[in-house]
Amino acid sequence: MSTIIRGIRSVFRSKGRSIAVMVVLTICFMLGILMINVDVFASSKVASIKEELGTKVNLEIKSEYINEFINSKKGAEQYREDPFVFEEAIAEEISKNPHIISKQNVIGGTFYSEDLISSTELMMEKLEDSDNVSFSTATIGGENGEEEYDPLKMFLLTGVSDVKNLDEFIDKRLELIGGDFFYEHDIEKDVCLVASDFAKANNLDIGSTIVVNGESLKVKGIYKNVLLKSASEGGAMMVVGGIDNIYTTLQTAQKLLGQEGIINRSTFTVDSYDNVDKVVAASEEILKSEGYADKLRVYGDTSKFEKSVSALEGVKNISKVGIFSAFGAGFIIILSSMFVSVRGRAREIGTLKAIGSSNSTVIKQFLVESLTICLIALFLGLVLTSFTNNYLVNNFILKGARESELKQQEEIFGDKTGSIVEFSTLTSDGISSDDKIEEVLSRWDIGMDLRTILYASVFSIAVSLLGTAIPAVFIARLRPAQVIRFE
Repeated sequence: MSTIIRGIRSVFRSKGRSIAVMVVLTICFMLGILMINVDVFASSKVASIKEELGTKVNLEIKSEYINEFINSKKGAEQYREDPFVFEEAIAEEISKNPHIISKQNVIGGTFYSEDLISSTELMMEKLEDSDNVSFSTATIGGENGEEEYDPLKMFLLTGVSDVKNLDEFIDKRLELIGGDFFYEHDIEKDVCLVASDFAKANNLDIGSTIVVNGESLKVKGIYKNVLLKSASEGGAMMVVGGIDNIYTTLQTAQKLLGQEGIINRSTFTVDSYDNVDKVVAASEEILKSEGYADKLRVYGDTSKFEKSVSALEGVKNISKVGIFSAFGAGFIIILSSMFVSVRGRAREIGTLKAIGSSNSTVIKQFLVESLTICLIALFLGLVLTSFTNNYLVNNFILKGARESELKQQEEIFGDKTGSIVEFSTLTSDGISSDDKIEEVLSRWDIGMDLRTILYASVFSIAVSLLGTAIPAVFIARLRPAQVIRFE
């Protein structure tokens, strides 16, 4: 007990040196605590992304099957069978897997309407007036020979199980700006969502109706295509595909398109990223046993997860370097400080050894002194970091990571103002890589996690013990006469 008391008194005996060491250690520990907190938070964010982005399994037609169908079927024979659809029952069978928590079935098709006005048509008229561009009609085989029709009068109808959970809305390619989504209780109702430009062109509002193949659909919601851009200077890409898409319930679309019990694709949500491969393997076995192996393919969609995690890995790498740098600097400071301390107090150490103090007693005294300084610095570091955590992370670490990621993309794709970047940075899911990085590295609200306090305490105490033990053991092993010579 007396050794501990002497060690604590030694801290306050040399106030100037002790305060200086505390201040420097507090700064080092602040950086170390901040980096630990970032690493812990980034790891937890990876786990949440696994649940949100890495748990999708898709069922769709094989491109090889479609190519073989087109090459083998000639003339009118091609129109007797639709190669782009399959029976909904096979998706139902796959969805029985215990690891699948939900599914999204989709059916799409086109219908012709002379009454509706396409927003694409209005856009083309503007381009035609300004650029002298003309558009002609096409012909299609009918019962009474060839029938002329306007391709801009063809509209896309998409039926979905749950429109709110459609990838286009989840990925923010489409954004609801009026009304509401349709839900499970609307499944038998003839309701729909339409694009804002399409609604404007046809004077539609919430509650209005449109006619599709002789049936009326009530507009329940209006959405905006956030990727839609108009042609402008600087080579910006013009995205026009699907701007007139009409979304309705799966059963309604199947009825209107004459495709009862038929879908184009299905997306399953798995309970965990780690179970995706298991679900894919089990689904492939079902396809083989049901005779769909040549027509359908099932695969895990982990691309979004991988893109998001790649951005987080950069942050975690920064944090790991920061952790070792901060606590490494703390170790050097403690080591240097204790070497100076033991040399400056050589007479005291020699006296203690002369009156019979053991080596362990001398070492314990210096360890207590060092631990006291480190624990005070650790406490101050935890308090100060809790107040500055979010500011430092968002304005320095995340900002640096974002700039690093975007700089790499600029080196790959070129100047961001050019048309190549506008096209090339669109990922397969329709979200630009820049937006994906911004989404993952958006502002973080980081609290002081208990794991951070535990890890910071362990690292701080470890560097304190190691930095003190080396000079203390060195001086304690000397004989009293040798110790006094240090003066």
